Amino acid sequence: MKEKGYVYTLIIIMFVLILLSLISYYFVLSQPVISEAIAKMRTDELYYFAESVKMDYDRSLSVACQRSLVYVIDNSIKTRETYKDYEMHNCTRLHYQTNGSQAAATELMLCGTLHGIPVQPPDFMENHTLLKWSERIADQGLEQNMLVDAEIGSIEIIPYDPWTIYVVSKLDLSVYDTSNATFYRGYDIPVVSKIELDTMEDPLYAVETGNPDLIRYFTPCNTTTPDNSTAVAAWIDSQCYRMSEHAPSFFDRLDGRVNKSEYYTEQSQKLGKIGITPQSLGLESLVDVDTFAAYNASAWYNLSWIDFNYWKKTPAYCSFTNADSHKRFKIDGEHAVEYNMKNLNCSVLFTTSFTPDTLRVPVNTTITWINSLKAESCNLIVDASGWTAKDVLPEEQAYWTFNETGTYHPACLLSPSAAFFTSTIEITP
Repeated sequence: MKEKGYVYTLIIIMFVLILLSLISYYFVLSQPVISEAIAKMRTDELYYFAESVKMDYDRSLSVACQRSLVYVIDNSIKTRETYKDYEMHNCTRLHYQTNGSQAAATELMLCGTLHGIPVQPPDFMENHTLLKWSERIADQGLEQNMLVDAEIGSIEIIPYDPWTIYVVSKLDLSVYDTSNATFYRGYDIPVVSKIELDTMEDPLYAVETGNPDLIRYFTPCNTTTPDNSTAVAAWIDSQCYRMSEHAPSFFDRLDGRVNKSEYYTEQSQKLGKIGITPQSLGLESLVDVDTFAAYNASAWYNLSWIDFNYWKKTPAYCSFTNADSHKRFKIDGEHAVEYNMKNLNCSVLFTTSFTPDTLRVPVNTTITWINSLKAESCNLIVDASGWTAKDVLPEEQAYWTFNETGTYHPACLLSPSAAFFTSTIEITP
């Protein structure tokens, strides 16, 4: 019996040894698999972290740009400062050469400063700058045992159309996982953010009138073509903007320009490199001179109500014959033709010459000649069918409606001085 006990004991011991060997072998065999799984999981985490950084940079780029534009506009309205010659005060290693309103906005985006001075109130930009974003990303990386370096390689604010700009940036990003030495590196990562401008204010109104209460937003017009007095009145009342080939752009207005700058048009062509075709950049609205007068701003009723022409002191000679409201409205001939305005009456004064001596207006426009002389009459001749010579007595007037297109050359022979002068009127379809 004792011998059998020994045998059973030996068998049990051998079985236990075999079982322990199998367990040990399985454990050793599975260790690389577990390590590989953990390494792969951390690599995936690092990859998705890097991708989330790129997406968050797009968001931060948009927020920083919008806030910076709001600030430079507000500062311009309050102080009448314009940014045509602004030079960026750079707080980074970023190489930046552009001057003007874009430089002011970029400085705010990066540093939260204007003229190198932190903006007031401080919280408007201090937590929304791109430098602060880079610091936050580094801190988030440390929480996950990752060393993160996000550096902005370049940044450009590029106009696309009157109401849209793009912020085009390149990001250098490196992420190092301290737990398993996995790393990610990306250079010149392109990030493009689209910014809408239709809710922002036009600073040119405050700058030109000196009154910060004359607020106007870059709202696009959804009214019909302003070819009659009713449509024009709707345009004036809505205070909206229309695209224009000749008008100053958003950045021109921030720069304080009342003329279109070719610089921004040339700059917009850069969007072609990222597959975006730019549009015309200029935009115009109609001023309401009656409102200017009510706000004690300069009100000039002899100027065109097209806003940038008003700021340029462009004389206007045409108005509607049938206006129910805004009866003092005046329009320059070029815009009258552009919008093919109907039922216009354009005044031409004369003393010893015609003012204006050249006029271009749409067909069916009435021209009224006004003799501003006190002692001489004018034998007025217009080479139009049905018109006969007419003496326009001192301080009186004569009119003619041009129902046919063409170029006409009205002439005046004064009496008794016998002075003779001509003018040119082009009637467009």
